[in-house]
Amino acid sequence: MPHEEVSKGIIEADTISNLPKKLKTKKLAGRKPIEITSSSVPKASHERHAQSQYNLRVRSPKNQGINIEQAAPQSQPLRKRPRIVVETQETQATEESQHIAFNRCNMQAMIRLMNGFPVTPALKDSLKKTPFWHLINAFIEEKVKSDHCRKFDEVVVKIVESYDANTRTFRLGNKHVKLEREYVKLIFGISCENEEINQSYCKKENVQLAVKWKIKGKRLDTSIIKKLLKEKQNSKLEEDMDDIARLLCLFLCRTLFFSTSGTTINWVYVRYMKDLNKIKQFDWAGAICKYLLKSTHVEHKDPKEVKGSSILLLYWLCEHSNIPNQESPDSIPRLLKWNIAKLRKALKDVKQLQQLPDEKVKDGTLEQTIEEKVDSEFEQHEVQQDAGEKDEVNQHEVKNDEFVELVEAQFEVQQDKGEKVEVAEVENVSDSYESQPVSFRRDEVTSPKYNSDSTLEPNTLNGKSLPQEEDECLKKLVDNILDDSKKYAPAMVDELTEERHSISDNLTIKIEYLEKHMEIEKQSNKDALAMIDELRKEKDSITNDMSTKIERLENEKK
Repeated sequence: MPHEEVSKGIIEADTISNLPKKLKTKKLAGRKPIEITSSSVPKASHERHAQSQYNLRVRSPKNQGINIEQAAPQSQPLRKRPRIVVETQETQATEESQHIAFNRCNMQAMIRLMNGFPVTPALKDSLKKTPFWHLINAFIEEKVKSDHCRKFDEVVVKIVESYDANTRTFRLGNKHVKLEREYVKLIFGISCENEEINQSYCKKENVQLAVKWKIKGKRLDTSIIKKLLKEKQNSKLEEDMDDIARLLCLFLCRTLFFSTSGTTINWVYVRYMKDLNKIKQFDWAGAICKYLLKSTHVEHKDPKEVKGSSILLLYWLCEHSNIPNQESPDSIPRLLKWNIAKLRKALKDVKQLQQLPDEKVKDGTLEQTIEEKVDSEFEQHEVQQDAGEKDEVNQHEVKNDEFVELVEAQFEVQQDKGEKVEVAEVENVSDSYESQPVSFRRDEVTSPKYNSDSTLEPNTLNGKSLPQEEDECLKKLVDNILDDSKKYAPAMVDELTEERHSISDNLTIKIEYLEKHMEIEKQSNKDALAMIDELRKEKDSITNDMSTKIERLENEKK
């Protein structure tokens, strides 16, 4: 059997290991002898079977297999892979090797997830409730470019190695620079308040969303998040839109904010996603900064073990240095301003960041630009306006519901007595509620049951059809509102008149005050002019006296 396989030019790894020593150097049909090393072959390689001409390519420098292109007969044509495919596979292999060595913090995962993801206006409304809306919207609008945000771990290592544990700062040249929560907010575009997030361990049993989403595993990983997103992405329900917003935020937490070398996320962050209306109250920027700095402080001598948003360090270095140039200076969030691939090239010959010249390091702290201030103020105004409108709607709905309940109770009492229901009774109920407008719905009002002793027909009120009664009731309510407005109109007119008179009086007083000041100034100006005239006259008089005396003395001298 070994002789037949040698003549075909195909040798499997397990066959090679079982060949006799004599055959290991035997010439094969006029070809050069095949050099075979005695290095151990992994168990997985023994189980792998050659299914195509690519299965036996050399997989390591130790020649743990035989290259099929060398062992194949000359008559067999060799199919070459396209150059693009080769480069893509090499790039993916580089990324995978980096992820094995370092934590999995990256932005490529979110780019791939949002590519083709259906985003409806309802989903955008849900996402705007979260602190990460600006960042997620940048992914939705494809502003985050894959080749601009690729993380390079050699740059991360240089930044982590520049950490000074004594001062808890980073050494850039001769300067000590801090990483603070405000920088996280500006770089990632996070809008949040200051309530602290407790990042201690949390059990799955204490998380309501885990029960709601029917998560069976002990941990929440990215595969489960993607599965849930796929199930809900075509839904039109408001609750499902909120769930998608929660899941996208959790995906960012796992891949970007609180990354580790694994694929799971702590349940504590899931717990904070429960109420989207309160999620902005918590200090997410502070939690991201604290998580990264705590790990850096412990592992700065072994950068591969650092957890958290390591890619944040690259953008932070761009903001605090003049090394790369900005791609788009006015972008929000700030990570869109930079191409961190250029940062890698610029630092290629710099072994330590302490070697940076002082002119390459910026002084001072990061401050909001005009665009960021305007955006922040507009967002706060929007939130306050939405909250006010929501409170007003809720209050209005409560009053409407109370009114409908009272009307229903009134109808039930009357139908139990077998009496007629007068429209006037409905009017009295409306008066007790300050003439608030009510949305009268037919299904909300229980019509009296038919009673043979009653004068009412089935489905009627006061002998009239139900729609007619509704119209009359609404007309009465409108009349009441108009009467109230007429009643209070004179008082409002009087109040406005008094206010106008008050303003007029104040203006009159101010005008008189200004006129007095002007008169005083004029008088002072007149007095000053008179004094100047007197001084001039006195000067002329003294000059004349002096000239007279001089002439008299000269005459006496002669």
